[in-house]
Amino acid sequence: MHSFDTATLTHVLRAVHAIRAGEEVTISYLNDELGTCDARQKELCRRYLFKCKCKSCQLTGEARMVSDIARMTIAESAQTAHILQDEAAFRVWLAKGAMPGPSAHDANGLHPLETAEQLWRAMEQEGCYVPLLWELLLQRLVRGFATQENEQAVRHYARKAAELRMAHSGEDGGWLAVAENPRKTEGWAWRSERRKV
Repeated sequence: MHSFDTATLTHVLRAVHAIRAGEEVTISYLNDELGTCDARQKELCRRYLFKCKCKSCQLTGEARMVSDIARMTIAESAQTAHILQDEAAFRVWLAKGAMPGPSAHDANGLHPLETAEQLWRAMEQEGCYVPLLWELLLQRLVRGFATQENEQAVRHYARKAAELRMAHSGEDGGWLAVAENPRKTEGWAWRSERRKV
């Protein structure tokens, strides 16, 4: 991830994952890195007379189509109205007891936790972590799996949040503490406590 601090006129580049020897490191020059492969290539050619040869732009056929669909899904999910809708569905699921399985599916047949997991997989697949979306999404996954008492999943998603927060700001934002002790997470065993009432 890269950022620019206007106060110090400092450009900061931090890795989202460990960089292997010989691995290419790139920074996107695109206005819309979530566009289709064709749209991204056209923008780079128009603005910079450049043909990108990164892993994503080298995809062909079905793999390219899957990538384009994943990026469209991420772009749609990053819209404020969509974020609010997903968060509302998640809160309703929590209010109804955070039940796993088909009974928790909404009118569209979607389960809030499954929806969040699918979106996270798309972000990881594409390496596109939208700043306004990734942390909200990971918060939702951590909270959801905490209510399910799924320690492994809470640790996994909290570590991912810590990695991205470190890459973005240089600090983990408290996520490592959550990963170290999921049982102290807000909402841990919340569903069990509700059943006792």
